[in-house]
Amino acid sequence: MIKSLIRTLTRPIFNKIRLIVREELNDFYQLSSPIAVAFPQSPPTECDPPALPEQPVQPVSPPVSIKSERLELFKTATGNFFLPADAHGDIIANAIKNNAIFDTEIYNTAKKFISPHSTALDIGSNFGQMAILMAKHVQEGGVVHAFEADPFLFDILTKNIEVNTARVIPHPGAVYHTSGETLFFPEQDFIEFPTYGSYGIDYVHGKGRPVKSIAIDDLVLGCPVSFMKIDVQGGDLFVMQGARATIDKYRMPIIFEYEYLFETRQNLSFQEYIDFVASIDYRFVRVFSGSNFLILPREAPTSLLELARRDD
Repeated sequence: MIKSLIRTLTRPIFNKIRLIVREELNDFYQLSSPIAVAFPQSPPTECDPPALPEQPVQPVSPPVSIKSERLELFKTATGNFFLPADAHGDIIANAIKNNAIFDTEIYNTAKKFISPHSTALDIGSNFGQMAILMAKHVQEGGVVHAFEADPFLFDILTKNIEVNTARVIPHPGAVYHTSGETLFFPEQDFIEFPTYGSYGIDYVHGKGRPVKSIAIDDLVLGCPVSFMKIDVQGGDLFVMQGARATIDKYRMPIIFEYEYLFETRQNLSFQEYIDFVASIDYRFVRVFSGSNFLILPREAPTSLLELARRDD
């Protein structure tokens, strides 16, 4: 009875309280800002890479060659070669280190014409890679004669011939139109060129290390000459002039170099080369890399011309 009376008396009060609470909650939800929910981000993918700050591009300096007598032995796909340890910018040395053949087109042409039991001439032999490769084609009965005017490079050439047990005879001195003259080979400063083989005899100013000249016609070569390669940095015509009797006798294919870079400093003219080629009754057949010229006798059969012009 008493409990019923209390409920009756207090009901209006509780209803009033319930109404006030409901109104307060409604006001709260209407005035409150939405709650920001942070969801975890998926890791970046290849399609949506994260943005990276831009980095300045640093210029890459070319390798620098330093004059020194330090040598290092490299075992490569083309043979074992002592090379200057500090000639980091030497393009010939770097090709050898990387198991490549420097002047591949010239070698591929040379091996077409070098016959077994014959003589091949490598004039301007540098480290000797070309001469050592040529020796594989003259075989046991033949020989390669390799010529190098730079005394430092000649010592390296000799070492490389020995370490490869190649059928190559090294000759020190500058191949020229006459024998016994004193010519001058400059010291490489590596300012203009980073490669040892880019320097040659100074035919105009006569500055550098004295070297004696050699004429091919004054040598006893023995076996018939089947191929001659010349690369002596501006003096290739002098070489051919001193080999005229040998050319007339064997009529071998010849590759020589003519670099327009040396025209002014060496007083060269390509017309003189054209005239000489005509005087020995040869013809121009191919040009490699814009500066190496293959010439053949005019009487060469068509089959030989086709072989020379074929890329294989």
